[in-house]
This record gives sequence, structure tokens and C-alpha cells, in this order.
Amino acid sequence: MKFRIKNIIFGAACAAVLFALRSNLLYHMEQFSMFTGSGEQLAAFMEQPGGALQLAGAFLTQFCHFPLVGAVLIALCLCILAALTDEAFKLDRMAWPMAFLPSLFLLLFIMRLDYSVYIMKEYGLLFSQILGLTVSVGIVIIYRKWLTNSKLRTAFIPLMVIVGFPLFGMYAPLGALLIVICEKESRLANLVSAIVISATLPVLCACIPGIYERANLNYIFFAGFPCIEFPGQFLSSVFPIILAIISLPVLAFSSNAGWKI
Repeated sequence: MKFRIKNIIFGAACAAVLFALRSNLLYHMEQFSMFTGSGEQLAAFMEQPGGALQLAGAFLTQFCHFPLVGAVLIALCLCILAALTDEAFKLDRMAWPMAFLPSLFLLLFIMRLDYSVYIMKEYGLLFSQILGLTVSVGIVIIYRKWLTNSKLRTAFIPLMVIVGFPLFGMYAPLGALLIVICEKESRLANLVSAIVISATLPVLCACIPGIYERANLNYIFFAGFPCIEFPGQFLSSVFPIILAIISLPVLAFSSNAGWKI
């Protein structure tokens, strides 16, 4: 991953916009997050799928007590996501601006936050979705760099979903889907594997007693995503996140990232 002048300009612009227009939001989100780092709180985070994203997001949100620091951190995370997206999908010279699409949609999500933060059932909201998409893209990069010609590549997709779902929620299956899209061959077998495991694992987590007792199992297939108290407001509140998620498969389809399996 290389930071070029375009990433620096993008990051500076994001930080400036966030600090100028959303300083109050950043400060109040830190007050709302209430990260303590106690063992009880850490256990509460990890007792729900995707808890690692909320934990990391809540930890980073405490720096938003100083809005300038929070704006810089969010901008840095958006820059890392854009750089990893460019590296994962190997966009050509004409298409490189598309690597910023997921980050721009997530920036739009943050800019649109207002009173809706009080009805979203998630801590660390300023960072968790950025980190989730970063995980999805990171899964693709790991596969490309170290497992393309490995005998373990067949087992990587189901293993990543099984291990990743408790930590990152549905962002782990999203990474598996991106791998399937980018592959030139063996696409059908991997697609079936990804779909079957991604569909059955959340169901098993919801049905087996004693697993994720604190989680709202009604939202098990939205693990890692923000959940809204009032369903009628779900689409309007998280629409930029939906666009960011959709943009990754679109980039995978349109890129030159295909590799031979």
C-alpha cells in the first residue's frame, strides 16, 4: 500500500470538512460512546457478532473528544480504505478515482449523522463501518498476495467466513464474495461455498442456545452494520453505507484484478 499525493489531498480535504462542519458531532459522539476499556465492557462487545468492529470503533471514538484529532483519524482511516481498495482491485490509470468511492460514501454517511445517532444500536459508529470495509478489502489482498497459488486457497473462503463472522460480522462474507467475483476460474464452487457458509453460520449462531446471548438475533444477518430502533428510518439513515458496500463488488467486476486459479 502506497500513499500518493492524491491520498494526501483526499485525506486533508476529509479532515478539513469534518472539522469545519462536524466538530460538535465528533465531540458528542465521544460522550455518547462511553468507552471505558473494562473487562466487562470488552466482554459485552465480543458477545455479539461483529463486536471487534464496535470495540475498535469505540476505542478510536474517544479521541474525538478533541474534534481536530478525531477528524484527522477518520480521514486517515478513509485514506487507508481508498489505498487498499486501489491495491486490491488494481484499477488502471483512468479508473483510479473510483477507488475513493467507498470512502466518499462513508464520509457522506458521517456528514448526514444527526439525531439518528441516538437510535442506532451501535457503538463506535464513526469508525466501525470504515473498519468493516477495510477488513473486506484486506481479505482480498491477503488472498491475492499469499494464497493465489497455495493449496490452502480452497479452504480460505470458508475458513475466513467462519473465523471472521464473530469478529467482523457480515463484512467477512463480503470479503469472500469479492474474492469470488475477482476469480477467473473455479468461481462457481467458491461462490456456492461462500453463500452456503454465509447463510448457515448466522442461522446456527441464532439457533444454538448460549451463543450471543446479548445480541438481537433479529438482526443477525446485519451483524456489523448499524441497526435502527425504528425500521422505517433504516434505509434513509444507512443508505450511504449501502452504496459503499455495493461499490466494492462493482469495482471488483470492473477492475483488472482477475487472477488465474
